Amino acid sequence: MSTSPKLLINKLVLVGHDKNYSVNFNKGINIIYGNSDTGKSSILNIINYLLGASKVDMYDEIEKKVKYALLELSLEDKIYTVKRDIFNPNQLIQVFKSSIDEINTVFPSEYAPNYKKEAGVGFYSEFLLSSLNIPLLKVKEAPSKAESPMKRVSFRDIFKYSYLDQDEVGSKYILDSNNYAVRVKNQETFKFIHNLLDDQITQLEEEISNKIREKSKNDNEYKTISSFFVDAKLESEDKIEQTINLIDQDLQAIEEDIQNINVKMKSDNTELDQIRQHIINLEKELGELNKDKYIKQAQLERNISLKKDYKIDIEKLQTAIEVSNKIPKGTEPEARCPICDNHLIIEETSEHQVNIETIKNEIKSLKARTKELNILIDEVRNSIYLFEQKEEIIRIDLMKARELMDTSVSEFISPYISHRDVLISQKAEAIEKKYQQIYLLKLRKKLDDFDINSREISEIIKELREELKKLKELKPTSRKVLEPIESLLIKFLESIPIKNLNKVSINEKTFLPIVRGREYTTLTSGGLRTIISVGYFVSLLINSLNNKTNMPSLLMIDTIGKYLGKTKDKYMEETNEAEDKNEQVNDPRKYLNMYKFLFANSNQLLEENKDHQIIIVDNDIPADMEGALMGHIVKRFKPGFEIGLIDDIDLR
Repeated sequence: MSTSPKLLINKLVLVGHDKNYSVNFNKGINIIYGNSDTGKSSILNIINYLLGASKVDMYDEIEKKVKYALLELSLEDKIYTVKRDIFNPNQLIQVFKSSIDEINTVFPSEYAPNYKKEAGVGFYSEFLLSSLNIPLLKVKEAPSKAESPMKRVSFRDIFKYSYLDQDEVGSKYILDSNNYAVRVKNQETFKFIHNLLDDQITQLEEEISNKIREKSKNDNEYKTISSFFVDAKLESEDKIEQTINLIDQDLQAIEEDIQNINVKMKSDNTELDQIRQHIINLEKELGELNKDKYIKQAQLERNISLKKDYKIDIEKLQTAIEVSNKIPKGTEPEARCPICDNHLIIEETSEHQVNIETIKNEIKSLKARTKELNILIDEVRNSIYLFEQKEEIIRIDLMKARELMDTSVSEFISPYISHRDVLISQKAEAIEKKYQQIYLLKLRKKLDDFDINSREISEIIKELREELKKLKELKPTSRKVLEPIESLLIKFLESIPIKNLNKVSINEKTFLPIVRGREYTTLTSGGLRTIISVGYFVSLLINSLNNKTNMPSLLMIDTIGKYLGKTKDKYMEETNEAEDKNEQVNDPRKYLNMYKFLFANSNQLLEENKDHQIIIVDNDIPADMEGALMGHIVKRFKPGFEIGLIDDIDLR
């Protein structure tokens, strides 16, 4: 079995507005690869955030689509789900002692995300450390000074050695080694991880004392709550679950009754359907009648207007005859107008003489047409009247049909509705009872948690005492701790291989690699630094699985092939391309051998029951190992597969 604190990722879920986006993980090697800008690195970044990082890198798709994130963890074989707001890093972090699928059945514990302000039930870092059986210790900010203040070792300090992000891979200043304060803290953290601290025995004794007090407090709370449950006669967990099952059965029966009523309402609606159809037919007939009536009214208006025009024409023609009769006959050149008394000049041309007979015939014709028009107007008016009569009859029939419909609905439907209302009320009561029972069940589980916590703390105290005994018997030297790590790093570099492999060690002060007798930070080839940085982190993990350390059994590496092939332009200024060429880092066999080493060692460790997890993000995988690695691919962002972590974005 593994002797390192066992931390495994089971599942990551981004809870979205429209859907959820999830990634499942397994023991051993897990590979995420594909095109750039598809969300590969975001997966590790979000996991890191859910493990307590102070921020998460955002991009548009996540901001638009995601509400919050969930991470299902296995901490020392106990399942937890972490829920965290990705938009507000200062919000309390919720931890459910359950899988993601069962978080609604338990109460969450809320933890402060950092040490700036205490809130909830404690600090998230201390929850992770305690759950992994890692002592809660403090180290000196300045180890060389006796009066130096103490600063606690957080989970974030330890996890730096478990997450090699794409900025760190091959970086000259790995682990912020150019920052003095951070470098000193990292060195003390490394000592703590590998039990090299001079004052670790004293602090371990203090930790045991703290755990004993914690157990005592937990046991007292258990007794208090248990006593309350006894006084309140709260039923057992099994009994509550039985009650919930019975309520579920009642709810199912009520729901079936409601469905049956709906079916009966439909089957008993035959007569109502006939009435509805009759109403529809009457409304349709009334509509057609209104349409015909409108046409007739328009026709009546046109005929009346035409009749008026005929009347005007007749009056004009009659005036013409009257004027003609009053104009003097003969050849007098001048005369007075008989109508307006104006002076007229009368020409003798015969072509200007009015034909009285023609005008009279036209008047006669217009009067005949007016008479015919009067008859037509009367007929249209009568038609409109008949339409109105028929319209009134239909309206009366429609009103009666609607009244009959209302009566029928009341007679046929109301009893069903009343019965259904009763059932719906019963359903609501049953749901409320179920919620109450679920709440009681959560309380019961909370009490069980106190009992489990007590036993877990007892185990931790036992382990701490054993560890204290070992420390007292034989405190390890830095050389003894570093030798197996150096040996593993050499094996890794031999498997690649690199040129001029000699003088490989770990600096006993900085605890960073030395290759060819040169400090890691002095190497100018980014590709060589990539190989060494990956080998260093992998060696730390394997060593922790073979020896007792405080390092978790998880390693995340982002862009393992950096400087070994495709490299983003922003990183090229951090390497000497001539040195990269000299080191032959673009040789695909080096890239392939790196995967072979990881694959072979991971499989061997799993065969030895040393559970661990290595999550790798890369742009591609070696073609020669595609078949062997296929079962280890958890996400593939390429054409024909998923378009990215957020796979329902609008690409237009």
